[in-house]
Amino acid sequence: ADKVDGGAGIDTIVVGDAAATTVAGLNASKNIEVAEFNGAGPITLALGTAAGSLNNASITKLFFNTTDNDIVNNADAAHTFAFAKTGDATLNLANGVTTANVSLEGQTAGTLAVNLSAADLLANPALVSTVNIASTVGANTLTALTAQAGSKFNVTGDQDLTITALTNSAKVDASALTGVLTITGSAGADTIILGSAADVVNVQAAGSTYGAMDIVTNFTKADTLNLTGFTGTDFVKFDASNVNSFEQAVVGAEQAAGATAGNAAYFTYQNNTYVVVNIDTAVSANTTDSTDLVIKLSGV
Repeated sequence: ADKVDGGAGIDTIVVGDAAATTVAGLNASKNIEVAEFNGAGPITLALGTAAGSLNNASITKLFFNTTDNDIVNNADAAHTFAFAKTGDATLNLANGVTTANVSLEGQTAGTLAVNLSAADLLANPALVSTVNIASTVGANTLTALTAQAGSKFNVTGDQDLTITALTNSAKVDASALTGVLTITGSAGADTIILGSAADVVNVQAAGSTYGAMDIVTNFTKADTLNLTGFTGTDFVKFDASNVNSFEQAVVGAEQAAGATAGNAAYFTYQNNTYVVVNIDTAVSANTTDSTDLVIKLSGV
């Protein structure tokens, strides 16, 4: 059988599928650093030592240049998983692995899900993952970004990135991103650290409340905060300098906004700015079952 030897430098081998014979050929290759999959159908690939799995240590980057759904089982932190075009991507992490490295290289649609192993979650239900995402080559879009609740996404790169939806609560650190981040948070309490561009944060209905409050850091006048349910007709400043507690400030801001649904107010408390949007006028904003929006702009 023929064998491929890439020699010196960064070499790429392009294949159309992840069939057993294809994977066997990849394992037999030498000095190949990148394996690119560009077939028309879905790709399911396993890493590791089991039969039929990719185990060539010289291949450190797997590039899925596809429009169909791609699945990697036993994914690890030693590889970079790159995606382009529009296919959905699922990384099922191997036992003991909590970190994934992802490169988006012109991904114009599709979802990304990073799943911890069932065995690890059984042993530690509170376990979370860290996903490093580089936005490169061109503007990238993820229609949904999913990991275990409480996981962290570190976003870098110089290209714009749109995250249409966070499925679960997460910390998104885009402080090193120089492209524009446009992100819609989850229904839980998210922490979003913005980068150096004019970023956009979208807060969905009941997406940031007193009971599950989003924290946005590095927010500047160049950034945009879009609030679902805000009518835009009334946005007032509440003076919280004389309040005795944060809860009192939230209620005071809600009252200052007025009884009309969709009105909003903002206030400063302990060197942070908070925005309150009166959505459910019958329930006070500082109750855990309120759907009024409450967002913290840290350090503003």
